[in-house]
Amino acid sequence: MIRRSGTAPLKVEVIYWDAEDPRDMIATLQELYRIQEFITSMYANPINADSFPQLKTLELGDAPLLRRLWLNGSSIWFSSSQTASPTFGSLQELLYREVPREVEFRSLLRPTLTHVSLELLSGDESALDLLQALRGMECLQFLALLQMSIAPVPPLGWLDPQTWVCVTLPRLRRLDLRTASCKPWINFLRHLSVPLSARFLISFTSTMKPQATDICAFLRDKVESLDYKGYQPGVLWPFSSFAVDRGRTVLWTADSAYNISSSERFSSHSDAEEMSWYSYIHFWLSHSNPALRLLSAATALSAFRLPSSGVRALYYKWQESEIPSRVALENMRHVETLCVTPQEYVPQDLCVQPDAVGCDEQSPRVVTDSDVVSGEPSVHPRALFPKLKTLIILRSSYKQVPYPHWKEWWCKLISSLASRRDSTLVPQVKKLILVLPPPRPNAELLTKTNVRDVLQVVTEFVEVERGSDTYREVFRVLGESGQCPHGFRNFVESRV
Repeated sequence: MIRRSGTAPLKVEVIYWDAEDPRDMIATLQELYRIQEFITSMYANPINADSFPQLKTLELGDAPLLRRLWLNGSSIWFSSSQTASPTFGSLQELLYREVPREVEFRSLLRPTLTHVSLELLSGDESALDLLQALRGMECLQFLALLQMSIAPVPPLGWLDPQTWVCVTLPRLRRLDLRTASCKPWINFLRHLSVPLSARFLISFTSTMKPQATDICAFLRDKVESLDYKGYQPGVLWPFSSFAVDRGRTVLWTADSAYNISSSERFSSHSDAEEMSWYSYIHFWLSHSNPALRLLSAATALSAFRLPSSGVRALYYKWQESEIPSRVALENMRHVETLCVTPQEYVPQDLCVQPDAVGCDEQSPRVVTDSDVVSGEPSVHPRALFPKLKTLIILRSSYKQVPYPHWKEWWCKLISSLASRRDSTLVPQVKKLILVLPPPRPNAELLTKTNVRDVLQVVTEFVEVERGSDTYREVFRVLGESGQCPHGFRNFVESRV
């Protein structure tokens, strides 16, 4: 096949190769001078001197056309007989699994790189080493880091121990950081200078309360670095949507912020974008400790108080033991689309409180937009979400909320919506969308009486089954109306 290709540029994907009979691999590596993409599958045998002794005798030469390079373990050039560093005139994407601890990796970090994905089997000390290795990479747009070990292992050893020094990546668009312990990576983030428009996905699987608080503080500083004086909540705001879901916090800008031409995309990073729902901030503490989940919900609501104050779409969910104070939601006065699951606290959050409930003897002060922008504390209001137009209820399973409990919850919800209809503080909710899981047992069908009751408290009621054509049409219309960005809709659908 290689012979038939003549002198044409090649794109090579190594899914499997025979270490016992490596003739095809040898023939392929001898064509590196005309290879544009060299992709090694994560399931393929590593291409190194241990599994491929013949590599030691090969003079691989340069790869001037190489644009994409995916490697497992040692660099193929480091294992070969080549003494000088190879030339990569066009290298743009580097995906490296099991990054080696030797300088061979640093020889691949070229200033032409725009996309870098690294899996680190190393200790926490490597955060400093890696930061310094990124110096001079001014074209870098996407950086993904996955640390796969929390055991005390030696650092990568690329550099001698030194103090933290700030590194600038002037064109960075997205940083994905997934690791177990967040302690060393706080310094990494604080010493990495990137544009304000850069989007972050930060995920930790094991951390302590002080470090989690520090990360929230870092993200708060990032989002508050924007100049909010030129914005007006409800009219023009840098962020459109917000979600808090038991350890996960996600913040979106408008869809228009993600217009990236296809020539600038790589499949690996497009997948990462979808995984983070095209968000501006995605912070995830996937920890089994309920106290840390509470920390994530309560601290995130506080840390993102300013940017969330102008969002128009909101999703939130927490366990009964984790419910933050109702006051934590009162700043989001411009929410028009609210997505929730049938939790006990939802009807209470939506209910307009009478004067004697939850209020001081004096009438509550009206919260103004200037209060939101200035960050001044506001008085607890009698009605959350005063601009709410569309309410979406996501029922993921019938077992989760058995029918008797569901009926009771539904009655409470209708009562809360009636309080908004009759209130002079907030307008009536216009549309109620109920998303049900298929198949729907007959006992779960809403009767005509139910529907009649619903239409007395909202203008429009839509009941759909997940996955149906009507279901997809509902979310499509939400997108076209400008109420919910693409990423937020994908996130909500993933919660059902």
